[in-house]
Parts: sequence; C-alpha cells; structure tokens
Amino acid sequence: KADVVIACLEKRLSVVSQQIKNLKRPSVVIIEWLDPLMVAGHWVPEMVERAGGNMLLSKRGEKSVEVSWEQILQTNPDVLIIAPCGFSISRTMEEIVLISQREGFKNLKAYKEKNIFLMDGDAYLTRPGPRVVDGIEILVDIFYSQRGESRHSENDWRRLL
Repeated sequence: KADVVIACLEKRLSVVSQQIKNLKRPSVVIIEWLDPLMVAGHWVPEMVERAGGNMLLSKRGEKSVEVSWEQILQTNPDVLIIAPCGFSISRTMEEIVLISQREGFKNLKAYKEKNIFLMDGDAYLTRPGPRVVDGIEILVDIFYSQRGESRHSENDWRRLL
C-alpha cells in the first residue's frame, strides 16, 4: 500500500515539474511567525523551489529564522505568504495587522502587485509527510494563480488583497 501512495505522490510532483517548466520564477518570502517575525525554513525552501519559486531569507535544510521587517522590505519579494505556525486562515486574519500596519508594507512589490497570500501553514508547511505535496501544489496555485482554478479551498489559502 505504501508503494502505491509513494508512486501517486511522485506522479503529482512530476506533474508540477511539467506545469512550471518554462515559467518565470517569482521571489518568495514565507512568514512563519508574526511576533517576532520569522521566515520558514527546514523543508519549506525546497517546497518553494519545487513549486517554481525562489525562496528569500532562508535556505533548504536550515532552521526557521528570526528576521527584521527591514530585511523583508530590502528583499522586496514578488510574493509574500503569511502562514503562521499553528494558525488557521481565520486566525491569521485576526492577527494580520501585525504585518499590514508596518511601515513600508504598502511599498512592497508583493503588495503593489496584489501578491500577498495567507496559507494554512499548519496543515501544509509545518508537518513533514504526504501533505507536503499538497503544499507544493498550493504554492504553484499561489505563484501562478492566473493559470486557472485551484483544487484547494479558501480554508487552505487565499489572496489577502
């Protein structure tokens, strides 16, 4: 049974690779915690790479790290994903002022291009296992959302702006 599950997951990853093959790779920051600000590490940078993005401020296999707001402003990502560990989308919405009220928020490229997203990081980013593939598919939807409908709901991810 495990072999069948693994084969299915590998096929889904292969489909993702084909979908993003010749697409422009956006620069990405994923905020994993709001106060203090932390960006996602561990396996999340690899997920971003597999979904077609270039992760900023953290690297594959390294721990999640605390960053300053100034570092986020300086990297000025194409895509900003807010996915606090342990928070649902609705809980993140309750806390979003911790990000949206910061000086320079509206100057971010991601803000200007309406590429700020909320994601259920607890379900798709913080637990290693088969749902990592779901997370990669969600990231593809986020990076290339103009390409069509998502298999996932607004409880999984949504555009903030």
